[in-house]
Amino acid sequence: LAVHGKKSVEVFKGLAVAARNAGTSVDSLMNIAGKFDTFSDAADTAGKLNSILGTTMSATEMLMMTEDERIESLIGTVQASGQAFNQMDRFTQKAIAQAAGINDMAEANRIFGMSLDSYRQQEADAKKSAESQEKFNKAIDGVLPLMTRLTIELQKIGQNEEMVTGFIEGLTFGIKAVA
Repeated sequence: LAVHGKKSVEVFKGLAVAARNAGTSVDSLMNIAGKFDTFSDAADTAGKLNSILGTTMSATEMLMMTEDERIESLIGTVQASGQAFNQMDRFTQKAIAQAAGINDMAEANRIFGMSLDSYRQQEADAKKSAESQEKFNKAIDGVLPLMTRLTIELQKIGQNEEMVTGFIEGLTFGIKAVA
């Protein structure tokens, strides 16, 4: 994921959402998406899936996508075939799983059986949550320097009794002036 630079965190979040939704690991999804890392592999995998599903998946487009986009596209392609993965005959399911690089049929059912709409909704929810967390972190960052300075000053004051008395009187005066 490091090849995506600043986008790598977003790509990882997309994969994490898909993995959670499918009940599988990010590593499994990375292995599937990795089938499209080179033009040769992408052409081979897309060709196999196109012949099985009767679709027109573009190897070049898959090559240019990020890993999370590849997974979303694969799920969408299987769903666009007009038949739910769990309703396909077992040979078709095995052929699709093998073309995608999945050895465990239970995992293939979880991945290709997930709803693309719920995947997109969970991805949007995760993005909102991340934005809220970022706003919270910024608010905390603004408060921490103030709290750190206050703590240091209170520690200094605690070492001298006259300063403690003067600080308390000044603080009381300041509070009364504000109120």
